[in-house]
Amino acid sequence: MNRCAFLLLPLLLLVLPADGAAMASAPTEDQWPLRFTSGTDEVQVYAPQPEHIEGDHFTVRFAVSIKRAVDPDPVFGSVWGDGLMAVDRTTRLATLVSLEVSDVHFPDPVGREAVRIGVMLSREIPRNTQPFSIDWLIAALEEENNPDDAYWNEPPEVIYMERPAVLVYVDGDPQYLRLERPSTYGDPLYDDIATDVDRVLNTPYLLLRYRKSAHFLYGSGQWFKAHELMGPYANTNDVPASLRSLAASVDTVKSLGTATARVPAIVVRTTPAILLDLDGPPQIKPIQGTGLLYATNTDKDLFLEIATQRYFLLTAGRWSATSDLQKGPWRYVPPDQLPSDFARIPEGSPKDGVLAHVAGTAAAREAARDAYIPQTATVDRRTATLSVIYDGEPRFERIDGTDVYLAVNANTTVLRIQEHYHACHNAVWFDAPTAEGPWVVSTEVPAMVEDIPPSSPAYNTRYVEIYDHDDVQVVTGYTPGYLGTYIQHGVVVMGTGFYYPYWPGLWYPRPFTWGFNMYYDPWMGWSFGAGWGWNWFYPGWLYGPWYGPAYTWYGWGPWGWWGPWHYCPPWTPNPRPAFYGHRPSLADGTSPRTPTASPMDLYRAERRPGVNPTELARPARPSPIEAPPARPTATKPDSRDHFTDPAGNVYRRDGQQLQRYENGTWRPATTPAPPPARPPVIARPSPTPRPPMAPQEIQIRRDRGQQRVIDQRQYQQRPPAPQPRPAAPQQRQVAPQQRQQAPPPSPPARPAPQRKR
Repeated sequence: MNRCAFLLLPLLLLVLPADGAAMASAPTEDQWPLRFTSGTDEVQVYAPQPEHIEGDHFTVRFAVSIKRAVDPDPVFGSVWGDGLMAVDRTTRLATLVSLEVSDVHFPDPVGREAVRIGVMLSREIPRNTQPFSIDWLIAALEEENNPDDAYWNEPPEVIYMERPAVLVYVDGDPQYLRLERPSTYGDPLYDDIATDVDRVLNTPYLLLRYRKSAHFLYGSGQWFKAHELMGPYANTNDVPASLRSLAASVDTVKSLGTATARVPAIVVRTTPAILLDLDGPPQIKPIQGTGLLYATNTDKDLFLEIATQRYFLLTAGRWSATSDLQKGPWRYVPPDQLPSDFARIPEGSPKDGVLAHVAGTAAAREAARDAYIPQTATVDRRTATLSVIYDGEPRFERIDGTDVYLAVNANTTVLRIQEHYHACHNAVWFDAPTAEGPWVVSTEVPAMVEDIPPSSPAYNTRYVEIYDHDDVQVVTGYTPGYLGTYIQHGVVVMGTGFYYPYWPGLWYPRPFTWGFNMYYDPWMGWSFGAGWGWNWFYPGWLYGPWYGPAYTWYGWGPWGWWGPWHYCPPWTPNPRPAFYGHRPSLADGTSPRTPTASPMDLYRAERRPGVNPTELARPARPSPIEAPPARPTATKPDSRDHFTDPAGNVYRRDGQQLQRYENGTWRPATTPAPPPARPPVIARPSPTPRPPMAPQEIQIRRDRGQQRVIDQRQYQQRPPAPQPRPAAPQQRQVAPQQRQQAPPPSPPARPAPQRKR
């Protein structure tokens, strides 16, 4: 079973009012409950309850009320369904493509019409459902199934310093690239640079060698100089004019204004490492309700447990501990073996962002569920194409433990399986009879891809799926695992932890885990920062036919450090902020974080002919004058939250009291739920046996889902933080074969695939 196959997802969801800041007794989106008339039936469909998801296919149940012409009052029942959805993770919205009601349970006499009602709901619910948020249902999911792979978790070297510093990582021995004029690599920023400058190619920093002697590092408006690559580096104003000209072209500090006045130390490493830098000795502050202290004079997540005097550090979603900050050693601590006080960190406190990495917390469960929701797209089989470039003749090496061979010198992931060739480029699968092509859009993912272990740089292709196809198009998608978000011990981590050696010929970066100060954001995914508000990354390296042209920030260029090409996490300009329980201000008076960018959709980032991403927008709210007339139902709307348990019993919350529907009457739910009055009329297979969830727990998760959507909406409404961007070149000379294709026209409405159930 594929990894994307294990999530429970819902069906429909909500668009909350902008000013909703308090917990409501029911979802406050305009469309719930859905109200419509079909024939003589007056129907209300209440907010759904997700049960299971496999790619874009999901199962769901929901409470429904029906009032027929002969009924004096609405009759309540439970309905189960199997559906298809398309997801836009950028706006965090989904749309219902189709729904097939698989089971209907109503008390008689309505129950005797279950087959007719099922057909009617299958037709009408998709017609009446607008795009819905995925955040509410992430919290409301009921099934848990998070298989673990064998990731590498032991921390590399931890560099402890009591002064602000920046870790400059070079991937192995430095590889120098002479900056020629005109640039043969298609980078316009180099066209006016003298030929006595070499770029250190295998680093994301602007690190230069002048006349094969001194090294110069540039970032946030500052120059540092060293006679040797490894340093020591000193802040300097004595910089050759040719380098200053280059800095003027790539300067990214102008719009930031967030760097501290303190000039940081420079630390260079050619092997994976973690920098733990503080502004002086640790200054610690208690976390209310726990036996934990946290360091306030660092942008890292550093904690001290009072009882044991052990320090805990969170890096790339993984915990390490030591009793001696100066000497170490640091040892990995599984997230389900942390001291219990970590789970007691309050949401809304300055360090609540770490809760996504503490096993058993609601934040960790939701982060894991979110990692199974795909970004979807449709691919036109007639127009989508691929061209693969090799550094020399194609060279393949067998992936350990598999019969899959990986091209180690290709500009994208190419696999040889049973003498046939498969390429996964930008979350679209292609196949070909030879390594050089011709490449055509695949209609299924090779089964052996599931055998690829985390120790291989091709591991992330396991998270790209093909959900359906016909003669014209393929429905595809990828989950955050393709971008480096993985699950272990019930929490999300960044990267596999393994180091992937690079091809010794033409260098390009492999997915990397350590050393970039990665933070998890529940609505954005991962972000990174160089520390102390300083921005040091230059996005425009590695141009040319090998990678293709790109010069804008955040993943339009050929990054590769954190996953596939064209993906780069957002940049974090300030220390770790609070993510949960957003309010106008936090308990300590600080403001919640502001987003630095929108979540990235790879299909949008690299617009390719024939690849049409799912792009959804929240429906506009009509003004009272423009609002359509009320739906033609005589039934009085009931905005109280109605839901069902797995057995089909219907509940609602009336104020603070939970009530159960029995024999046409609402009664306090203080006694055990009775079994269903009759077996289901429509057979419904159970995806996975699981213990029933108490209705009180169902209600708690629905409430949390409501708050999560409120938080996410407030998060989106805050103005974004300034974005570091290189100065746009005045004229950009790019070879014709390098030019990006114009964005394709808006995709046509996606037809409902004919899926065998």
